[in-house]
Amino acid sequence: MILKSVKMKNFLSYKDETLFTMEATEDDEYDELNTFEDKTGKYLKSTLIFGANASGKTNLINAIDFLKEAINTSILANNSLKHLEPFKFDKKNTTEPITLEISVIIDEDEYRYGFAVLDNAVIREWFLKNEDRLFERISPSWEDIEVFEEFNEAEPIKRFTRKNALFISTTSALNELISMKFVAEITGGINILRKNKDLDQIKDTMEYMEKNPSVKNSILEYLKKTDTGIEGLDCEEMNTIHNVYDNSKKVDEIRLSFMKYQSSGVKKLFIMLGPIFKTLSDGSVLLIDEIDSRLHPSIVRMILSMYNSIDLNPKKAQLICSTHDVLLLDGDIRSDQVWFTEKNKYGATELYSLADFEGIDKKDSILKSYLLGIYGAVPKRIYLSDMNMERGQGDV
Repeated sequence: MILKSVKMKNFLSYKDETLFTMEATEDDEYDELNTFEDKTGKYLKSTLIFGANASGKTNLINAIDFLKEAINTSILANNSLKHLEPFKFDKKNTTEPITLEISVIIDEDEYRYGFAVLDNAVIREWFLKNEDRLFERISPSWEDIEVFEEFNEAEPIKRFTRKNALFISTTSALNELISMKFVAEITGGINILRKNKDLDQIKDTMEYMEKNPSVKNSILEYLKKTDTGIEGLDCEEMNTIHNVYDNSKKVDEIRLSFMKYQSSGVKKLFIMLGPIFKTLSDGSVLLIDEIDSRLHPSIVRMILSMYNSIDLNPKKAQLICSTHDVLLLDGDIRSDQVWFTEKNKYGATELYSLADFEGIDKKDSILKSYLLGIYGAVPKRIYLSDMNMERGQGDV
């Protein structure tokens, strides 16, 4: 599955309709490594999202996460859509619908699916394949769902659709083939790593390694590459294996509790390596919030290079990550791979790409320009205060 784009409106800090896309521009820079093509277009293997704290980077990931979960589970829980939160800093937005849409490529066909929710009811829902309508819903009532030719098998399923459940979830649960395929691709093809869930995510990687012995060897190889001192892994007991030396000669091995003895950085790397190898092996999508948190910059570059690679990423997996590691801007990266989030004076997030800026000369430092505030998406008050101090214009 290829993630093409996501749209959101009135979702958390995204007040106005906002588009995030993994479509590549016509720019041919680093084409061979950083992009791939199929009959539907040219797409990016990775993107980086920069912005000040609380500018909306995480909310973009939240939007994709909520889309995934709602598509999969809205039929199971009466209140799953109740957790949607509108933009709260404009009174009219609290009484307007929240809209989310996702476009993906599955077997070289483009599927575009979206919904609008108000007061825990689905007021609109749509599903298209190659821009041909499969179904359209214009109210919470199942009677206002219209199915089209290729989706006709879902006609008798309409009456089982609750006002607070998505029709796509209902049809998938009741074995309509097109929706089953779509839901399976979305739920299995979008992998999200979140902060503050270390133990669960460590267990996930351990379980994935146990089921895939070749992956276990690869993960161990990368742990060794990054000088962790880990020589082996006991996944069943969640232990790491280390050499014991006497006068520079290995004399024994010792097993240590992974959770007790490993640093937060090693835990973060281990957590990431499972989903990284999974997505690289099956050509799916990985989203990482604050990829650089607790990791050395060289490790972040290593991970990025794994996706921007012909040999390591033959199945065209995609990586989307938020980051504060501005040094990445001086790497081998295209302008369309760089996105920025910035809050406007009304508290709404504005999301835009470096490719939106005309006349960018790669000979000039993008990093320097970003730090100078040319592209925005930096903490304005800190930036201006620092500039004033440098110029001798007063205290912070």
